[in-house]
Amino acid sequence: MSAELLDALVFEGEEAAGSLQEMMAEMLGNVEQGGGYVRSELDEYTIRKMMLAREYNKKDIEKMKAMKSAIMRDWDRRINKKNEDIAAIDSIVDNFVRNDNKGKKLSLDIGTAYLQKKPHKIKVENEDEVRQHFAEQNMLEKFIKPGPLDTGLSEKYYMNEFEEIVSSIVELEVDREKQLSESKKVTKKREKEIREEVIERELPKFKEKLPNGFALTMPTESLTIRSNIK
Repeated sequence: MSAELLDALVFEGEEAAGSLQEMMAEMLGNVEQGGGYVRSELDEYTIRKMMLAREYNKKDIEKMKAMKSAIMRDWDRRINKKNEDIAAIDSIVDNFVRNDNKGKKLSLDIGTAYLQKKPHKIKVENEDEVRQHFAEQNMLEKFIKPGPLDTGLSEKYYMNEFEEIVSSIVELEVDREKQLSESKKVTKKREKEIREEVIERELPKFKEKLPNGFALTMPTESLTIRSNIK
């Protein structure tokens, strides 16, 4: 795509984004006046304008995200500087309380500074060595927690089971259609259609058989818009 054409599309996209807002406002006005949804007359030219405005808005969002990131980086830098200042102040106050004030509590009108003891604790540094130690003491089971469920593997197990059911039924139905066909053949397109029909028919049955704890998400369709503007 030439630079001139890209510039023209960007310009057209800016105009489309503006007119789209007016169009949407008009449609909402029609809804309010009509007491419900009132379909405006649409044509390919209007849809094209909407798709162009959509792409322009997406590019605007990317620019805004970049600006947001730049602002966030600047604020992160400021916050880090404040944290460094706090750490420096803590070090100075700690030194004063510990040495100049002989470790005693320092009570001021604005607050209190004192040395707080933290209790001792034991921390695992090397899990393998600890496991080996408890195994030698025949105590390992006492310290092992049950492992987390591999949800991905569990889901795959039942997805594969459903796929096996679908494949076996599709194979039978394709063979049946081949026998009924004069050419004794079934096109790839028809095989795909048969598969979709079987899935649609068998999913509700399979849903009823799923064990407790599993949920089946039924297939849905959603709009995808692929832009040619790069």
